[in-house]
Order: sequence, then structure tokens, then C-alpha cells
Amino acid sequence: MTYFSHMVDSQCPAPCVLAEIAAGTPDRMHFKKHCDDGRTVMLIEPGPGFVTLIDRWGASPNVTMLNVAISNEKQLVELWMERDTDKHHFNGHTADYPHHFPHDPKVWFSIKVPAVKFSEIDPGDIDAMMLDVEGSELKVLQTMVSRPKLIAVETRHGDGKHPDAIGIKKWMKNEGYHFVRSHSWDDVYRR
Repeated sequence: MTYFSHMVDSQCPAPCVLAEIAAGTPDRMHFKKHCDDGRTVMLIEPGPGFVTLIDRWGASPNVTMLNVAISNEKQLVELWMERDTDKHHFNGHTADYPHHFPHDPKVWFSIKVPAVKFSEIDPGDIDAMMLDVEGSELKVLQTMVSRPKLIAVETRHGDGKHPDAIGIKKWMKNEGYHFVRSHSWDDVYRR
């Protein structure tokens, strides 16, 4: 269990609403353990292969799965996926963060996926949120309706850089969030 999961357990007891944006596969979901404990869980993942795996895993009735990307406008976005022999693990990123361009077709493939503004699907009552959208994190934050108590946001990538790291920190401060700690690729904030 991650540091952030411990924080959610202690600060967002059921009933509450959790959102994991870029949920990935069931074995990599941060909120997997909360799918059956009385919390409402939103899982948002643009990759169709990921959604198939999560559907096969069998989400609970309190889980909402949305197969969309998040951006600052309704559009089709190009999602680059890393080919991998382990079909339960992919690395992806959007054209918002082209840190691996040009793409080697032996390693990468792209798909077009629908994207929506987060404000169009944000119920307004999210208590905790995991945000890992491969370079579009600031766009999601800027279009949120909810103001979760806890947010874990990816601010570092494999190359150690994030195009909007400074913008994310400024947004958090302006919205009344306080930095708690860095954990792996993420920064954790509390309001």
C-alpha cells in the first residue's frame, strides 16, 4: 500500500468519493482496495486495453469507469503507448508531453482517444484524487469543480522533468493546498 493510500484511509473514511485519473490496470490501481469498502470510486482511463482489463477484473457497483482522456477542451488526443511484452503494463503519454519524440514504432504505437474537460465529469464532491495523466496534470487541475482534501499529482517523469511542475505548485498554493511530501513520481498535497 502506498503512502497516499494510508493518508486516504486516515483522512477520508467511508463514505467518501475517490477519483483515480489514469487508473491503469487493476494490479496498478492505487484505489483498488477501496472499490469494496463503502467508498465511491471514479476510475478514469483513456486506454481501451486498460478498460478491458479493469472490466474483466469486475468493478463493484460503487465504481464508475470512464474511458476518456482529460484535457482542457473536448477533442481527440493522441495517446502514445509503449509496447511491452507484459500486457498488464504499459507506459503512455500524450502529445502534451512529448518527452520521447520521435517515437520508434518498434517500441511505441499511438491511438486517438476522446478527451473531455474534467469539469464535465467531476461530480463536485471528490475527497481524494490520484492524478497521473502524463503531462496534462495542470489542465485537469485547472478544470476541476471539486476541491479534494487530498491530491497526489505526478510531477516527475522518467527523465525527472515535468513541463508544468512550477505551474502545478503555483495552482496548488493559490487553491489553498499545502505540500505534504514527495512520493515516487508524485507530490502529495492536503487542503
